[in-house]
Parts: sequence; structure tokens; C-alpha cells
Amino acid sequence: MRFIFCLIILSGLGLAAPAIACGPEVTIQFSESSPDRIHIKFVRGPKLRLTSLRINLSGSAAGAIFDDHGGLEMQGPQPGPSGVAIRSIKYRTQGQETVTLTFDGFDEQRTFDFLSDLDDSGSTGDRDQNHLVEGELTGAAAHATLLSENGRHIQIEGRFDKLGRARLGERACV
Repeated sequence: MRFIFCLIILSGLGLAAPAIACGPEVTIQFSESSPDRIHIKFVRGPKLRLTSLRINLSGSAAGAIFDDHGGLEMQGPQPGPSGVAIRSIKYRTQGQETVTLTFDGFDEQRTFDFLSDLDDSGSTGDRDQNHLVEGELTGAAAHATLLSENGRHIQIEGRFDKLGRARLGERACV
């Protein structure tokens, strides 16, 4: 009886209920391969569409750069298996640190694999500049633009962790 009473009190205070995730969310996972793969998933955002994604490597621990400008030739002109099509790829050439991707058909729960070549700039003294290892992407930023049905733009952002993952959006809310 005392246990049930404590649960009632705690849930009334909001302490027993876990935080419920809310708001739009996009996740990104970097994988070192040939070519490197950036897996993008639009996890949550009912009635929204992911229209663009900007990845800025300037804050990364290794001073990472995009070492190619293959653009659409590397991606192919057709939509991927989930129906997402890449409309444009724009690299900021000075420093090769930023790429902006624009999409068609990137709805909730869809995924897209962006192929590119990311390398270590050598600014940290790493001898193997052709590959990124765990932790070198830490601190790089990503910014997504979502479009609502009524034409409103929503911005979400996040940073890459030591495992090459970024989570864009609100952390949690009750």
C-alpha cells in the first residue's frame, strides 16, 4: 500500500513518468568506407518534409574536410530505395568544410545515404589523412530545414559525437 501511495505521489510530481520525445528529429551516422557514407534518417516530423541538410565540418576534432566534389555523379540522378531524391549538392569550396544537400520526397521515416569522401585535413598532425577514425568527426555541426504543409520552415540542428553520430532536434520534453 505504501508503495502504491509513493507511486501516486511521484507521478503527480512528474518524477515517475519518463520524458517523452517530441518535435522533429533527424539522425545522421557517418561510416568510413570507400566512398564514405553519411546515413541520414528523418526519424520524426509528422506533416513535415526534410528539404535541406547542411553539414559543417569546421568544428570537427580532426579538422575534417570533404575531399571530393563528385556531387550528383556520385549519387546518381534517381531517387534512392526509400523514394528520396537529391536535388542539389553544394560544396563551399574555401576550406572544403561545408556541404548543403537539398532533397525531394524526404518524408518522415525515410532514409538516404549520401556518398562522399571525408578526410582529415592534417591540422591535428594525424599521419593517415585519408581516413577518419573514431572521434575525429566530434564537434562537426549539422543543420536541417524542414517544411510544413502550410509552408513554414523549421530549423533543427545538432553536433556529431565521438562515434560519428549526430541527432538534430529537441532533446526531450514532457
